[in-house]
Amino acid sequence: MGRTVIPELVRTPVTGVRLTGGLFRTAFENNIGFLKSLSQDAILYWFRVKAGLPAPGQPYRGHFEDNIKGQTAGLFLMGAGHSLRWQEDAELRARVEEIVETIDTAREPDGFFEPIPKAEFGTKEYPNYVRVWLNYGLTAAHLSGNPKALGLMRDMQSWFNRCDERFIAKDLLLGFQGVIANTTVYFTEVGLPEDLDVTIECYQENWWLAQFIRNDDGAIYRRPTPHGTELEAITAYLDLYIATGKPLYLNAVNSAYRMIQGKWQHVGGGIVAIEHTEITPGCLWLDPIHKYNELCCSAHWLYLNQRYHHLYPDVESYVGEMEKTLLNIIIANQAGTEHIRYHAYLDIQKDDDRSTPVSCCAGLGTRILGSLPEFLYSLASDGVYVDIYASSQLRCTCGGAPVTLTTETDQPLGGSVAIRVGVPSPTTFTLHLRIPGWATGEVGLAVNAQQVAVGQPDTYCALTREWRDGDTVSFTLPLGIRVTRYTGRDQVPGLNRYAMEYGPVLLGIVGPFNCRGRFTSLKVDPGSPEVWLVPEPGHPGHFTVRGYPRHKVVPYYEIAEERFTCFPVLGA
Repeated sequence: MGRTVIPELVRTPVTGVRLTGGLFRTAFENNIGFLKSLSQDAILYWFRVKAGLPAPGQPYRGHFEDNIKGQTAGLFLMGAGHSLRWQEDAELRARVEEIVETIDTAREPDGFFEPIPKAEFGTKEYPNYVRVWLNYGLTAAHLSGNPKALGLMRDMQSWFNRCDERFIAKDLLLGFQGVIANTTVYFTEVGLPEDLDVTIECYQENWWLAQFIRNDDGAIYRRPTPHGTELEAITAYLDLYIATGKPLYLNAVNSAYRMIQGKWQHVGGGIVAIEHTEITPGCLWLDPIHKYNELCCSAHWLYLNQRYHHLYPDVESYVGEMEKTLLNIIIANQAGTEHIRYHAYLDIQKDDDRSTPVSCCAGLGTRILGSLPEFLYSLASDGVYVDIYASSQLRCTCGGAPVTLTTETDQPLGGSVAIRVGVPSPTTFTLHLRIPGWATGEVGLAVNAQQVAVGQPDTYCALTREWRDGDTVSFTLPLGIRVTRYTGRDQVPGLNRYAMEYGPVLLGIVGPFNCRGRFTSLKVDPGSPEVWLVPEPGHPGHFTVRGYPRHKVVPYYEIAEERFTCFPVLGA
């Protein structure tokens, strides 16, 4: 396994978490339905052709299989492999096994397994995007218990480490993506030092790192083929810091993080930087005529923040970013079991392009939705961090003793949380409980109905004690409405637009466009939302608008086909 120099103070559970209800459970199950809707014959088509096997049917058509053959196998393995870490499913298990076996059959003696002639490897996105997708997928298959997946990935990486194309890979289309292909292998049990050496020799762009370090925001929007998924490479550079300890990487990534957050992030967490669109600093587009809030960019933002959380677990804001991304982009882009949207548009209507079910965003979307349990808890040497509150159960060990934590909550739209401890005998460990930055005040924490601590927003509150079976921690997170003025370029001349959030949840307003034919305008005081937003009884997070009976404010992730905006005009 690839060695690390910088210690990660917490780690992500690989298994042992079960979703027991609520929004996350629904999204997880919907993702399984989406995966089962995909055609196995289409997924395997190009691998079967290469292996000389019968190839019934047709591959998925369009860019994502015509130009980058094999990526859909990675997509399916990502979603299904991660889902199987938490919940057994016979159909998914059989399909994962068949895909891995077919890749193995198509594999050449030297380890090359992409479903193309080897002479085509140094073209298009085969050394980078396709290799990344298959590595992500094979890693997930391995974590689900497949015995062949890691060996296939190791042999392909060893071939890549010696091929001529490694020297031009970063200069091909979106070549920056390939950095993480190598670090993905390096951090597994089969990782080798040469994987890191090739990454640094063939992918490291010192001019780009220097741009970040000198705070030149042209590193984001003036880069050749600017995209937004540069966040994937930025995440890989943080991997290089963890692996080598060199401050060069951390300094560059820290600067990149501040740039993205300060100049390209929407309220609610979406990332505006994207390909084929003007993405000058602060543009913050709203009109879907401009492409923005691509799910892929937010996915990489999620994983970048997860890595920061591993390094700095008591900095609450990193998990706050993860929570916003999961709720307001990933889950919001899930159209039931049918589709995963490409963009998270915040104005007029959601993305209705369903030309392909197997886009890059569907790939990262299904990967994250299948991994939802891993984002709820982190494991530390002294106990457990409870990061995102969702109805769930964690089974782990603390100090060598088995521990079960059962969380019951009405989050994200309610504030009630109860965590029951299950231990076979009294056990001492620490529960690190996240008090979110969005909480409107301090939080009293009780054990067995007796207050034991008070947590402050934007912190973790640590409870260290000898826990007994049945001990229950309970508290209420205070939620409130936050209103933020829009500063981007899609202004309404002479008027001000605002976004609304309820706790971690971005809100949208559904109803007629009553201003200039395409905007929603409310003559209300943006500084006093409690006056004009009336909670709807029995429906947390839903509001009627005083004086506007045709409008309703709801969680953005619940909006489907309706006309809406997340940025209404507010004020006189």
